[in-house]
This record gives sequence, structure tokens and C-alpha cells, in this order.
Amino acid sequence: MRPAWALAALPWLLGAAPVPPPAEPAATRGEKMVRILRLEDSRSVGDGALDRLLADGDRGVRRRAALAAGRIGDPALAPTLVNLMNDAEPEVRQMSAFALGLIGDPVAVERLAAALADPEPVVRAPARKRWAAWAARAPRASS
Repeated sequence: MRPAWALAALPWLLGAAPVPPPAEPAATRGEKMVRILRLEDSRSVGDGALDRLLADGDRGVRRRAALAAGRIGDPALAPTLVNLMNDAEPEVRQMSAFALGLIGDPVAVERLAAALADPEPVVRAPARKRWAAWAARAPRASS
């Protein structure tokens, strides 16, 4: 019986291109949701994992990842959430507005103000609520 390393070296010895290892199967929606919940529970962005989930092709995954981002509260996620305010899906914009309000980062204020004019009421409502909460916390200029 030959050692495994000898078989793996055979293509190289014959001058053939090595065969790449098989790719990992794509995660299912359920697996992605579990990953989001684990990140949220640990209050971690997971070395960029949450950013990748915020850009997922599944709107449900993006929406749930946006909620997790808000609950985690890391201001580093605010720019990604601001970008999600341009998502084609109203539910994703809705949760992004909610999350931006939870984070409370000043970078989000302008985008929340713009969301007050969103054509979808489901987006305007959380934007209005979060905008009002931010305005209540903002320091007032002395007269």
C-alpha cells in the first residue's frame, strides 16, 4: 500500500496540473440563520462573517443579519447598514433603519433622514422612530 502523500504527488511528478480539492458546499439558509444567531448571541461580527451575511443574495438572510448587526451594536457595521438602506427589498431597508437606530452612530443620521422619504411605509416608520430617538439624544447647542 502506498502512502497518501505519494498518490497526491503523482500529478506533479507526471507534470499534470494538480486537482484542486472539492469546494465546500454552500451553506443552506437555515445554516446561515444559525450562524447569524450565534454571532448575535456572542455579540461578535465573526471576523467579517456578519458583513458577508449582510451582503447575502437571500433577502431574508440580509434582513436577519441587519437585525443582528443592530443588536450587536458595533459602529463598524454602520457603513454596511447605510449601504443596505439602498437595498431593493423594503424589508431589508426597514431592518437596516431599525439597526442603524440601535447603533446610534452619527454616520447613519443623514441616511435615516433620507429614509423618512422612502416610498415604503415599512421603511419610513422605523426611520422616523430611530430619527426621533437620535434627535432626543443629540446634544443641543446653547443659545
